[in-house]
Amino acid sequence: MLKADYYVAPTDIDRLVFEKLIPADHYLRRLKAAVDFEPLRALVADCYVEGLGAPAEDPVRMLKLSLLQFQYDLSDSQVLRQAQVNVAFRFFLDLSLESPLPVPSLLSQCRTRLGVERFQRVFNEILRQARAQGLVKDRLRLKDATHLIANIAIPSTLRLVAQTREQVLAAAECFAAAEVVTQRTHIDAMRQATADLREEQRLLARVAHLRDLVAWGEQWQQQLRAAAGRVAAVGNGRASGGV
Repeated sequence: MLKADYYVAPTDIDRLVFEKLIPADHYLRRLKAAVDFEPLRALVADCYVEGLGAPAEDPVRMLKLSLLQFQYDLSDSQVLRQAQVNVAFRFFLDLSLESPLPVPSLLSQCRTRLGVERFQRVFNEILRQARAQGLVKDRLRLKDATHLIANIAIPSTLRLVAQTREQVLAAAECFAAAEVVTQRTHIDAMRQATADLREEQRLLARVAHLRDLVAWGEQWQQQLRAAAGRVAAVGNGRASGGV
């Protein structure tokens, strides 16, 4: 379901700031004037069920944020940091200077909620309107279906990698507890170091670490098998001597 009070309308002072600071020919002014985003609500309405789940952010605003990401090649975190301080972004998003912004993870959740086909249909509608106004030949470069699929699939893959990593560490705790603690410390450091990267880059870092973690686990498995073989050989030797 949608939030009932998500919107804080720009005040007269906000509009004055926008008027003074954003040039009349600014790309986002022209894009906002050219594209009617309100009909997009009908394309995503059935993704939000009244009374079900936590209240969601305004879908049109989330789609506008996604458009800003693609236009300026920004990650989820980066586009929201820009929206916090960039008056042109706030103007395009219909936000006041005091309006709160969603957390970055909600952008990923929105893409997953819509799915590839619907997300592409929405962007095709934006593209149709922009093309009719001659903006496609300007700076509007919407991504193709491959990029749309990646933006929806990557968050799911990140979760899968994290789950696999946790299974490996949980299995190793019984025989390498100290090293598991070290690995978890490394994971926390990696999470902080890659927090501002694009999701593709974060996924690459985590997959590389998972590959190293699996190799580490295999080394331990070989050592345990070798140790078990030595124990079995000693036992067999004692049994033979006893006979």
